[in-house]
Amino acid sequence: MVRPAGVSVSGPVLERFPEYIVKFKSNKPGVFGVQGNETVAADLPVVIPLVLGRPGWLGDMLRFPMRVGLAWSDRVKFQPPGAQMRSEEARYEVQAWEKIKTPKGDFDAFKIVMTMSVPKREARGTGEVRTHTYYYAPNTKAITSFHAAGSELSITSTLIDFDLAK
Repeated sequence: MVRPAGVSVSGPVLERFPEYIVKFKSNKPGVFGVQGNETVAADLPVVIPLVLGRPGWLGDMLRFPMRVGLAWSDRVKFQPPGAQMRSEEARYEVQAWEKIKTPKGDFDAFKIVMTMSVPKREARGTGEVRTHTYYYAPNTKAITSFHAAGSELSITSTLIDFDLAK
């Protein structure tokens, strides 16, 4: 599989940089924070699944061969603030084939929706169902747009540039 040589993720929610770049060196992804003209290596493995859909903190985000109607489940491990490590089932569904707009241009992409129940921090009460919507564009071999929102979470990731490795 040809992997993107450089894919950028923007959004001020991850650490101290407003933008991140994922670059491959020796076939291994590395994350770099970008602010103005400054580029600094950053230890942020959470960014890689947002770009490549690799198994990570959001589970196995991509399945191939991809097609509209494909659905699967995965166990996702996470640790809410002030709580013990836990595992919940996440459900993924490829819902549509759509054109997605990014700063780099328009791409045809699969719309994928992931849902999972997230318990409340307090022992009582029901949690919330969190929905993550993202788009995988085969031409970029990357997730071109990702959005997650919940009562305690808001993450947006958008492809702003990419180069495919030769």
